[in-house]
Amino acid sequence: MSTPVSSTETRDMPGRILANVPEGMQAMVLAELVAKQLKEDPQAPVSLVFVARDGNRMLKMAEILRQILPTHPILTLPAWDCLPYDRVSPNAITIAARMNTLAALAAEETGTRGAIVLTAANAFFQRLPPREIVSKMTFLAEAGQLVDSEALVQWAAINGYLRVPTVRERGEFAVRGGLIDLFPAGHEAPLRFDFFGSALETIRTFDPDTQRTTGALPGISLVPMSEIILTPETITRFRTNYTSAFGGHTVDDPLYTAISAGQRFAGAEHWLPFFYPAMEMLSHYCGNAPCVFDDQCVEALADRRAQIKDYYQARREALEIQGNSSSPGARYNPIPPDLLYELDTAPYRLTGDGEAVQLSAFLSPDAKIPLEDKGGRLPPGFAAERQSPDTNLFAAVIARIQKSRNQNKRAIIACWSEGTRDRMAQVLADHGMKRQQLAKNWQNATTIAPGEVALVILGLETGFETNDMLVLSEQDILGERIIRNRRPKKASDALSEAASLSAGDFVVHVEHGVGRFLGLRAIEAMGAPHD
Repeated sequence: MSTPVSSTETRDMPGRILANVPEGMQAMVLAELVAKQLKEDPQAPVSLVFVARDGNRMLKMAEILRQILPTHPILTLPAWDCLPYDRVSPNAITIAARMNTLAALAAEETGTRGAIVLTAANAFFQRLPPREIVSKMTFLAEAGQLVDSEALVQWAAINGYLRVPTVRERGEFAVRGGLIDLFPAGHEAPLRFDFFGSALETIRTFDPDTQRTTGALPGISLVPMSEIILTPETITRFRTNYTSAFGGHTVDDPLYTAISAGQRFAGAEHWLPFFYPAMEMLSHYCGNAPCVFDDQCVEALADRRAQIKDYYQARREALEIQGNSSSPGARYNPIPPDLLYELDTAPYRLTGDGEAVQLSAFLSPDAKIPLEDKGGRLPPGFAAERQSPDTNLFAAVIARIQKSRNQNKRAIIACWSEGTRDRMAQVLADHGMKRQQLAKNWQNATTIAPGEVALVILGLETGFETNDMLVLSEQDILGERIIRNRRPKKASDALSEAASLSAGDFVVHVEHGVGRFLGLRAIEAMGAPHD
């Protein structure tokens, strides 16, 4: 249903509200909006922007969308994982994700046409480097083509990579004759560029521990390790803006000294606007794409804005105290928050020319805004059945599914993995549930005949129910999710854990049993030193 729009409506409010959309149903609603947008504009660079209320929600939504739209480009723009006005830089993995997304949007790559862009509330109103400059930050290389090796070295140096003798960590590069090793932050393995004169013969991946090659790539698109590029132009602009804002007393200022020398400085990103002629917003990258706000997202934006102002005020007060005393420590000159963040504009105005859509788990009482009731609600819970010793949990689940069958609804059970799906199907079959289907994907699951039940691999934490569908998640049935998706441990992980031990601690080895930790020593393996 919908209500008329008041003549007093402004962009301070969303263009429309999609109500009765519980969390488990959000990805399906987004998929519907994407299909509609692409039908109207098949050539749209971005089909939709989703603003999650926090980073975890963004990552979970990206995972689910990749499962229900496997052929669709999904891009994420996470927020910096450091506090406002911090002395440290954002994590390299975070920067890599941001730069990969910005570079793809700036270049309007064919492979990302119609992309869904997911971001978090903390990142949505933060200003970004200009799109025109970001489009020139990417370094493209193809094996078998002429590539200037010196240009690659120079590109790595000015875009945040650290030159080292041997590449072992992300963000490092090394030059050894005709070989250039480089470890991009967004890659699982470092890359080895093998040059013969001006020809790039091969691009190979290699193991950073053994330094042995493991595979080959036909080509690569490299993005910076930092949102700051250190060129003579950006360094000059920084120096001018910094002295204009804070005065010319820079002799004992380590930030100013390092940047002036063309060196990286921890936390320099918090002065990002000083490096560019102007900053832009995400809407400059996404054009007229509709922007969908997560439930409770606007409240999260308000909290973050208040936090930024508090941190800025704290830095100003600390600077005044330091200026009136002889206390030691490097000065921290905080830039005005409006330079890096859009703090005073209503969230729905930050969508540019794109429509602003608000998701709500409930019906909205605001009669001024067009309202579409998506008819979703939370599914039945089985907490009481799990706790009762006299009730069979799976019999209760089957009874609820049978009820949906009697209502001519499709029933879907979303499981975390293939293994848990197979076990769930077997347990339900043992308890008498017939007419099961193991669906290949979400699309396959939604096309089963009414009265059937499909089991599909989909990472939903909670399901939902509509007038024609019942979706139960594995967590709805079994309770809190057990930690899954554990990545195989690497040697670096083992060393990190060993470093946390003290000599004499007891340990349990997976193969050799109980032992006592005595310490670490360096040995030579495969021609390289290892702990």
